[in-house]
Amino acid sequence: MKIIFGDQHYEIEIKQGKTILDLCLENDIPIEHICGGNAACTSCKIKIISGGDVVSEKNADEEFLLRSINLTGKELRLACQCKLLVEDLDSLLIQVLND
Repeated sequence: MKIIFGDQHYEIEIKQGKTILDLCLENDIPIEHICGGNAACTSCKIKIISGGDVVSEKNADEEFLLRSINLTGKELRLACQCKLLVEDLDSLLIQVLND
């Protein structure tokens, strides 16, 4: 999986069932997560640039939090709630969004 953070690009191993937040933290990729990954804030915002069909759908909590800050596109997610559904894929490109 490829992750863009500012002008930094990371390539990491994908693990099915893990959240994007978990994978970032396991690979020392800087990403805010004020609530500790409990879907109680919006600090771990990401944008899925390509490959979004391999991640879980938004749940009600995630949808509510994103709408509260006017982020409504399908590609906009919270890394703590976005789980990988497959282990073997060619590419998932995401961008970490910081305020």
